[in-house]
Amino acid sequence: MWLAAWRSLLGHKLRFGLSTLAITLAVAFVSGSLVFTNLLGAAFTNLTKGTLADVNVAVEGTYSDADPAPDAAEARLLPVNLSAIGGVAGVASVTGVIRAFNVFPVNREGRVIGSPGAPAIASNWFLAPGADGGRGIVLRSGREPAAADEAVVDPATLTASGHEVGSAMDFSTPQGTITKTVVGTAEWGDSGSVGATYVFLTTSEAQRLFLGGKDAFLAGWVVAEPGVDADVLAGRVKAVLPQGFEAASARAASEAAGERINASLGFLSTFLLVFAGIAALVSSFLIVNTFNVIVAQRARELALLRAIGAKRRQVRLSVLAEAGVIGTFAATVGLFGGLGLAWLIRLVFSGLGFQLGSIAPTLTPAAVFASYLVGVVVTVVAAMSPAMRASRTPPVAAMSGALADSRAGRDWWGWAGLLACLVGAAALLFGGFGGFAQWWFVGIGAVVTLAGAVLAAPVLGRPVVAGLGAVFSRTHGEMGRLATRNVVRQPRRLAATVSAIMIGLALVTTVAVLGASAEATLRASVKDGLRGDLQVTSASGRPFGAKVGDEAGSLPGVAAIHRMKATMVQFTDSDRQPLTLVGLAEASFDRVVAQTLVEGNLPTGDGEVIVSQHRSQQTGWGIGSSFGVTSGGGAATTLRVVGIFDNPDGVRLGGLIVSPGTFSAITPLDSDLIVSIDLGPDADAAAVRSGLEDLAAGDPTLVVTNQAEWEEAQVARLSTALGLLYGLLGLALVIAVLGVVNTLVLAVIERTREIGLLRAIGLTRPQLRRIITLEAVMVSLLGCVLGVGLGLLYGVVIRQAAASDGLSHLGIPWTQIGVFLALTAVIGMLAAVWPARRASRLDILAAIATE
Repeated sequence: MWLAAWRSLLGHKLRFGLSTLAITLAVAFVSGSLVFTNLLGAAFTNLTKGTLADVNVAVEGTYSDADPAPDAAEARLLPVNLSAIGGVAGVASVTGVIRAFNVFPVNREGRVIGSPGAPAIASNWFLAPGADGGRGIVLRSGREPAAADEAVVDPATLTASGHEVGSAMDFSTPQGTITKTVVGTAEWGDSGSVGATYVFLTTSEAQRLFLGGKDAFLAGWVVAEPGVDADVLAGRVKAVLPQGFEAASARAASEAAGERINASLGFLSTFLLVFAGIAALVSSFLIVNTFNVIVAQRARELALLRAIGAKRRQVRLSVLAEAGVIGTFAATVGLFGGLGLAWLIRLVFSGLGFQLGSIAPTLTPAAVFASYLVGVVVTVVAAMSPAMRASRTPPVAAMSGALADSRAGRDWWGWAGLLACLVGAAALLFGGFGGFAQWWFVGIGAVVTLAGAVLAAPVLGRPVVAGLGAVFSRTHGEMGRLATRNVVRQPRRLAATVSAIMIGLALVTTVAVLGASAEATLRASVKDGLRGDLQVTSASGRPFGAKVGDEAGSLPGVAAIHRMKATMVQFTDSDRQPLTLVGLAEASFDRVVAQTLVEGNLPTGDGEVIVSQHRSQQTGWGIGSSFGVTSGGGAATTLRVVGIFDNPDGVRLGGLIVSPGTFSAITPLDSDLIVSIDLGPDADAAAVRSGLEDLAAGDPTLVVTNQAEWEEAQVARLSTALGLLYGLLGLALVIAVLGVVNTLVLAVIERTREIGLLRAIGLTRPQLRRIITLEAVMVSLLGCVLGVGLGLLYGVVIRQAAASDGLSHLGIPWTQIGVFLALTAVIGMLAAVWPARRASRLDILAAIATE
């Protein structure tokens, strides 16, 4: 039996190739996701190690808290005399460190350089070794900075800037723009920049710029003597530190940083693996379909084996053995294909400025295990049902063709699937509109509905097939009728092929509905919630210097200025997640964004705070409640709730609001997040805008916008994120299209004798190609209609369930849905090109003689 299965496999090379292609793509995505996630983890680990000393002295909370805020380290300074640390037993050397954030390089066109969300860091130059004798700052080209007007940047930044070593480059800082001559390039350790930008300055210049000229440091870089345990040394160093500072070994500091990195990478890993799972799911339907056809084609062969004494178990195992070989081969190819995919993603990241240094993608045990798990297990499980059917069919029935043509029991599954669809849809609607345990019901309903739709595809598709068949019969005559019969006469094959397309388009449509809803919500929130005629914000999304807010009031035509300050605070008396704290003057409460005081009074005195209604409901805070907060490890401040406020749907910029005085007591950083401008009745808007742009000219990160421009900028960011989702979902659609091609080719092989007979009685090659093309279009459109229908249901329900979380407006992208339908028809025609050509080129006599 094993020899027979092996010869069958090798004797049908085309069938073998088509069977492995889709599962190879799914495995490649799984493997590539794991390899690239591991690559990012290694890059961040190397970067972390390069930026750490054996013992690291920093403001309290930098390493002991999960979410440190290094910007606020200016509140506490290490004295320039570090002799107390240097005198600790086991310390080889100690170097003072100054690091400042939001120092953005500017390119030749005057635009800031940086990747979204990545830090822009300035540091003083020093050459102390890193942890465990590793390399700290490594000079890559040129020389180190020696004068106040000189700087060294990382290689990726220099390339992106369009400058060269020796050129003058601008840098945007919270205090204004500075100009330095670039004298070299450098990196931390052996890692790349991983999207961050770095500039290195002389120590005296860093003190002048970021510490107001104070002869002090923000941190200490302690190198241990050989053989000294860093954890023990950290305890010794801690004992001599000024109040408010902590000492952490490289291991402890790396673990603290690793928690934040792993949290970020965990999301990315989950994100990629979800789509890998989708690809594997779609591929499994193709494998089921493939083995149904394979078993049908081998019906007489298997029947003869049964007739000469083969047992049911042997027949079943022979089919599963073939599936195992296909799965193993596909997993092997997909594993290394994933490695190539990781290299490709690495190149794309490098092009976007995320330099990953010298680290190369490598296969990991997790990637190997997952690849073979998906490749072999999915394929064998997918082949289980056809194998069981093959082993249970009586030899006489198989030799008479009953296995290929029997429809017994198939309608039962279809109607059971239809019942599951109704039950799942009821759970979905209850979850979205009922309110109790809604996300559980939404999740369960989505799974049940999808499973039911897979089973019920032939039943659900009958009206669609009948309608398309009527159209094609009118437009293509007998060829349309033959195509319709060919589509419906194998319900299981139809269900498997349609399901692959249906799942892919259901996901795409769901994302499209949620994206359109997010855009509708965003536009409504800007229209209803954004105050002011003009706004000044930072393109980086971070706070900026106070100059614009201080001087904008002197511009002719400006009636009022409203300044919103913001910082992240941690809670001292609970383990709640950090929260955004907003500083607003009493007169500006409703003038930056729309807000309403629901209860109590606005915060005017020291330590008073008002809480959003949403946050109040979550935490139980009411008027009179109090809690402690701290920003960046600074002194704790007790806040007392004096009021509750509310925002329109979709408008949330912070859950806590305090007065400017209280805000300054919590953090010393004098910066604004938004400066909102109200124009006078006779003001020249263009002139005021020009004046604001002149004030902002010293900081290339600042942008001046009106409400319409603000709205379009936010929508553009959303579109970028949706573009990534569509790109990943496109893989599932590619596999679905391959499923159509695969099904048509295998159907041609299965119907070889039938095709020969049709050709013998006068069917021409163009007519045959037209029949197969119509079949492909019909199957593709059926999958599209079912997928779009499910996607609309999912999107509407999920949007409704998420309404309380800010997704307040429903958007239906009818234009995109129309494009999906049109593209699906085109894809169906393209998918039929090769199968139709192959069918039309069959030799008539050889085809008729085929068993």
